[in-house]
Amino acid sequence: MHDNPSRGAEDPPPPTVPAPATVRDHLANERTLLAWVRTALTLIGLGFIIGQLIVENDAGRGLFLTATSVALVLLGGLASLLAVRRFLRTEREIETGDFHASAQLDVALAGGVAVAALVLAVALVISG
Repeated sequence: MHDNPSRGAEDPPPPTVPAPATVRDHLANERTLLAWVRTALTLIGLGFIIGQLIVENDAGRGLFLTATSVALVLLGGLASLLAVRRFLRTEREIETGDFHASAQLDVALAGGVAVAALVLAVALVISG
């Protein structure tokens, strides 16, 4: 049974129009950017602290700690750049109503942190 007798069973439903972007969507995108910037600053700071440990206590573990320190600083810088790229892309997608979630940045950062943790763990075992 159809409410509208002029519509046949094979008529497609009317197209849906995406909801207009709201201030709330843009603020959520901005909060996400700021969270990534905090994460990047934390990685850079941790890399700097490990670098300072090398200067104060260079006891044969300098190569691993240097590699870890540099990797964390670079990972922090990369996370910051990728966060801005993600922010701008999401901003465009919110405006056009064509949003596609992506976990690339999340996976890349988690992988980088895991590698840095492994290098730091090896350095601690060797120096221990």
